[in-house]
Amino acid sequence: VPPELQVCAPAEFSSLSRRQRLDSLLPRLPPVERLELLNRQFLEEERSAGNFQFVAWISSKKGLLIQLACVVVFVFFDSARTIANDQYISGRPIVSQSITFAQFGASIVVGVVLSAAVEGVDGLKAALSWKEILRCFPVATCFSLSQTFTIMAYSIGVSGMENTVVGNVYMPLSALLSRWIFRRSYSFLEWIALTVLMLSASAFVLLQNSASGSQTESIFNTGISYVLLSVVMSCLASMLSEKIMKAGNSHFYIQKVNLDVGSFFTSIIMLWVCGATSKRDQDAFWKQRPVDGRMESGIFVAWNWQMIIVLVVTLLQNWLAGFVAKRLSTVIRSSAQQLSLLIVYFVGDLLLNQKPFDWPVGTTALVIALSVQVFVFAGQAVKEQAARTGSSAVNG
Repeated sequence: VPPELQVCAPAEFSSLSRRQRLDSLLPRLPPVERLELLNRQFLEEERSAGNFQFVAWISSKKGLLIQLACVVVFVFFDSARTIANDQYISGRPIVSQSITFAQFGASIVVGVVLSAAVEGVDGLKAALSWKEILRCFPVATCFSLSQTFTIMAYSIGVSGMENTVVGNVYMPLSALLSRWIFRRSYSFLEWIALTVLMLSASAFVLLQNSASGSQTESIFNTGISYVLLSVVMSCLASMLSEKIMKAGNSHFYIQKVNLDVGSFFTSIIMLWVCGATSKRDQDAFWKQRPVDGRMESGIFVAWNWQMIIVLVVTLLQNWLAGFVAKRLSTVIRSSAQQLSLLIVYFVGDLLLNQKPFDWPVGTTALVIALSVQVFVFAGQAVKEQAARTGSSAVNG
């Protein structure tokens, strides 16, 4: 009972301890379950597998703190990857496809070592199973092409902010493909949010294009085209994942190796395709280019410690992204990605690139981030409403 009520009838109430008084003054946090950091489907799968002790631990306050720490680490590496690509790739005489080639090659090594360490010989065989690799190959090809187009956009000169903002077109395109392929329905508010997102992304591109000048307009348009191609490949990869990879029940690190092997072979093919079709000589690893006053060629030509940073950060981000996609809720994933967008703009563009703050560009980027959040929360509300309706029908 609060102290002010004790004054009215002091004989009927016992005095509060110092801790009770402090608790009455502090705001009450919602229960851990209401924060919904984890994907509900993931928790249900763990319960079905009999891992009740793990579910209880991950839903506790200590587990919640670990989940929050994972989200913070993911946001850091997600924004660090974009900023590193922006700072170190543009303008360098490297073979742009060499980054994709090295990334998937290194990821295979990490996944194979992890699979062998956790599950021994059986894990190693499952990770390098040709049957699973071939089954996942269409998805792996799309993921590899998406990464290829992204790196090519950076190498042409598209900034990290432009790449991130235009990349949000993924959501409306994914919604349209889901509506067409899987016959999924979306609420009116979700379509409004997607429309605002598309219009805002278009306005952002037009604002950036007008600021780039007429001399670099064609280069800018080519770079944005690469970003859009990357988005299309990423959407196709997501659609194929739902069609193809749901049949698999392996652990994440094993599935990651299955995908990365296919992506690695695709990146080898794209080394030759990009070099043969690109108008830039530096995209062909067999052609020489000036590097520090001398002519050099090769897949890893002009690589230095900065490119190693790009490789390491990209590798860590990809593995963390897989964890976030499979374990955390949709709302938390979306919030983390939009927080990365703001970090890229304020740290990458304003601080590191020393660009002046542009109100139209900044507010448009903020509208895009908020539109994504509206779409996600609208979808969450529809799911909760459907769940309540279903439970009411069962109880009735």
